[in-house]
Amino acid sequence: MSVGDKGWQFADQCRKATEDEQYWEERRRVFAAKGRKNNEFHPGDFVSNDKRVLTVQHQDSETGLVAVLVNNSDERFQIDPKELEIYFFAEDMAG
Repeated sequence: MSVGDKGWQFADQCRKATEDEQYWEERRRVFAAKGRKNNEFHPGDFVSNDKRVLTVQHQDSETGLVAVLVNNSDERFQIDPKELEIYFFAEDMAG
């Protein structure tokens, strides 16, 4: 029996996931449902940084930073993808 199997053998020694772990797993599943890796953003995705609504321009493949454009503004900046909350994916847009 390996260490990973122990949790399945002894359920009384398992713990429930924390709220933070639940949040990140749910987020991973949202991206996976669209066939994307976790925190993989595409141009045209609508996101938020809890302050403003943003449109993704591109994501740097080396650093992972996401270049975004503030909606109804000319302001542009780069941000860590973990700080973004997806509103809807580009492929879900109508029209």
